[in-house]
Amino acid sequence: MQRLNALILLTILISFSISGQINESIKQIVTRYPTSISNCEKIAKRINSDFNSEHDKLGAIYVWITSNISYDVKSANSKKKKDRYTYSYRTKEEKARKEKRYNNKTIKRTLRKRKAVCDGYSRLFKRLCDLTNIECVIVTGTSKTKKSEIGKSPKRNRHAWNAAKVNDRWELIDVTWGAGYVESKKFFKRYTEDYFCSNPEMFFLKHYPKDTRWLFTKKTKEDFANLPLYYSSYYKSEIKFNSSHSGVIESVENDLVHFKVDANGELPYLTYAFNNDKYSKKPDIEYNADEILFSIPLENRKKGYLTLYYRHKAIVTYKLNLR
Repeated sequence: MQRLNALILLTILISFSISGQINESIKQIVTRYPTSISNCEKIAKRINSDFNSEHDKLGAIYVWITSNISYDVKSANSKKKKDRYTYSYRTKEEKARKEKRYNNKTIKRTLRKRKAVCDGYSRLFKRLCDLTNIECVIVTGTSKTKKSEIGKSPKRNRHAWNAAKVNDRWELIDVTWGAGYVESKKFFKRYTEDYFCSNPEMFFLKHYPKDTRWLFTKKTKEDFANLPLYYSSYYKSEIKFNSSHSGVIESVENDLVHFKVDANGELPYLTYAFNNDKYSKKPDIEYNADEILFSIPLENRKKGYLTLYYRHKAIVTYKLNLR
């Protein structure tokens, strides 16, 4: 029998805001912009004319890009693609020239094709911020999107997003993921504000920057490696995890994984499944005064993955690594 080191603690926070909401009127105005607009200056001119506050302008930029730019799956999967974030140079002047040339080329291609990978999305976002007088930077780093990444330290900088300064406060934005998602090598357009001015603690669950100044939370590379895999549905669920615990389950008691949930409500739609299960199952849940307890039997499993579902959608996956 292996000893339980600690219960996995989950905290339910009903109506916890994880992103900065964009006013509906902004969406209505921006989505009516002519589709023929083909350069950043014209887009920025409309935004500067229609909106006054920095937050409204930032929201308008987010809405325009997510509405008009699709993810370029073909380019992302191309074997001929080059590293989008590095190029050789000998002097600072040569670096600046190449960066400017590459930046302009990427933005023009993004607007022409109406497609991009994260590099194009983030560069276009920054250019529009520049033209609307909003301080903005491109942040490169690692994203956690696969089960195999649970427990592994972030290494390659294969994702890009933005940080923008609004009303003297830095905000985190991932306009690429705000536009939709990729599944089975196909892009599905699905607008979401989950990655607009996100709470840094929530943003960290799927993003780790190369430059830790853009974390805005006291987290480490090890913390990120030990996170479980969170899915987009998690952000939409009523379940919110107050603190992050190891995504690798290494110790259990009586062949059971124990969960302790602090909550004011119930969890009638919570189910679980292992990676080789055909259907998900409901755990036995015990409701106390201010907490919920439930255990999931491993049935002698030593390896694999355990996924929790809410309302039939995956919200988080843990990795099993038992001796």
